[in-house]
Amino acid sequence: MDDGFAQYVAHRHDRLCRTTYLMVRDWALAEDLVQTALARAWLAWHRLDGDPDPYVYRIIVNAHAS
Repeated sequence: MDDGFAQYVAHRHDRLCRTTYLMVRDWALAEDLVQTALARAWLAWHRLDGDPDPYVYRIIVNAHAS
C-alpha cells in the first residue's frame, strides 16, 4: 500500500514543516498540522494522481482553520 508514501514523507517532511511554520509561526503547531495532514494523505494515497503536494497543503490549511 506504500506506493511511494514513505519516500514522499522522507523528501517533503522538512519543507512541509517550514512552509506550515510560515503560516502559523509556531514550530510545535506546524509539526502537528503536518503530521495530521500526512496521516490523512496516507489514507487517500492510493487515490492521488500526480503531485500530492496540493492535496497535502490543502489538508494543512483546512486543519489549521478548524
